[in-house]
Amino acid sequence: MWAGEDGSSASARMGGVSASTSSATGLSASTSRATGLRGWRHRPIADALGIAALAFVLRFGIVLFSNGGPGGMYGYDAGVYYSAADALTYGRVPYREFVFLHPPGLMVFLTPFAALGRLTTDHAGYVVANLFFNVLPAINAVVVWTIARRWGLSRRSAVVGGLFYAGWWGGINAEIGVRLEPLGTFAFLAGILLLAGQEHPSRRRSAAAGALLAAACCVKIWWLAPLLVVLGWHLLHRPLRRAAGFLALGAVAAAAAVTGPFLALAGNEMWHRVVSDQLGRKYHTQPYVRIQFLAGLRKGLPFLPTPVVALVVLVIGAVFVGAIAVAWRQVAARMVVAVLVAQFLVLNAAPSFFNFYSGFVAGSLALTIAAAVEPAAAGTRAPARLDHRVGFAAAAIAAVVTLGALVHSRDLVDPFPGKRFERATAGMRCVMADSNSALILMNRLSSDLANGCPNWVDVTGHTYYGAAKSDDLTRAQNPGWQRLVLRYLRAGEAVVVVRDGTGLSHPTIRTLEAEPALAEGYGYVLYRVEP
Repeated sequence: MWAGEDGSSASARMGGVSASTSSATGLSASTSRATGLRGWRHRPIADALGIAALAFVLRFGIVLFSNGGPGGMYGYDAGVYYSAADALTYGRVPYREFVFLHPPGLMVFLTPFAALGRLTTDHAGYVVANLFFNVLPAINAVVVWTIARRWGLSRRSAVVGGLFYAGWWGGINAEIGVRLEPLGTFAFLAGILLLAGQEHPSRRRSAAAGALLAAACCVKIWWLAPLLVVLGWHLLHRPLRRAAGFLALGAVAAAAAVTGPFLALAGNEMWHRVVSDQLGRKYHTQPYVRIQFLAGLRKGLPFLPTPVVALVVLVIGAVFVGAIAVAWRQVAARMVVAVLVAQFLVLNAAPSFFNFYSGFVAGSLALTIAAAVEPAAAGTRAPARLDHRVGFAAAAIAAVVTLGALVHSRDLVDPFPGKRFERATAGMRCVMADSNSALILMNRLSSDLANGCPNWVDVTGHTYYGAAKSDDLTRAQNPGWQRLVLRYLRAGEAVVVVRDGTGLSHPTIRTLEAEPALAEGYGYVLYRVEP
């Protein structure tokens, strides 16, 4: 007080000069604060746009420079999901009238794209759908960055988390086209975003988060594990228990809204296709191989000899386990770290495994890396003497693998003579294929559905139940499957086989090849089916 009074007296003695100087100083400080505020506002926008751009460019760039390009064949599964949506728009009941081995979430989500395909062409709707699934990961990456900011992590940590999601090969591999993983991850991350930074989540926010987490389960049943972890986390922590009931209520409501109509129409069949038949699938990929796929080594560094791969797997595993341990120091991130551990257990325990399943952990892994690169607060002990540099090491390893994988990625979208086969089948009522991706590229899917042609949607999905199922025989060795699939493929006026995975035996292939060829291209042959 005394100093202030003395200063005021001094200012009075100095007269107008002091007042003028003070005014100038105040203006300068005000200008500085305004400039800093504008910079603060612009920097997050630049961060978000940069992260989103990297995520989109990497995924669409792979598609653009692939052998097939944006109009090519994205694989078997993309065709299954799109054609399931198209069949739904024609009134065909999934699970009861065609095979679908997942909850209905993605199928329902794709119906606007299928409707677009009906208004234009199958190929156009399919290309737009796949393009959207290049955009969706860009949104996911920005949501990762936003969650990290809401946790109170530094700008650097949030940016590293977003960039990790954008550039991790395990995510990219699953997100170049229509798949379950990016949509499920979006619903999961959106749910976590609603809970992030909330010491006492409101009823509405908790219910909405539960609904989003359940929506992920309606895309792929594996997301039940993260939902249970989040719910259990809320029950175990006293400040969050009040929100647990509303979270569960929102989850039940969302699950009922999405799956209820299909359960009513095909309850028993839906249960078998989505749950019991899946649990009965043969376990055919060992944990060591799964870790290689998760790490991206099979694609990113295919030239490594087996002994070196074993060593690299151990090193990568140790680094990422260390990153998980360091991330646990961040209290706000602990629930998601627990989710990540649960997801890894699911990936190891699941009966089936494909390399793109790595996308299942993309969101929680990116958030864990964001927490792992955050320096520990004063007084916080790092576990086992680890510090935040282990998070940067994990991010660096991921970047190296991604760069290697990008070099070997031209085969992720294949060329297909769709236009040529479309011309060759003009005027035909029904055309058959062992993959609906071929029918889409030939612009035959919607017309075949409109004509009432048989369409299994997921052709090899039949091998997981009924007469075609066999735990002891391969598909090619299974006579029940050969009879069933040959009868299906010969049900139209023309047929094309595009997959080795269909498991056709040599006699079945010879039977099809005995038919006259109508057209061919890129190694595919379209055959005329004689009555």
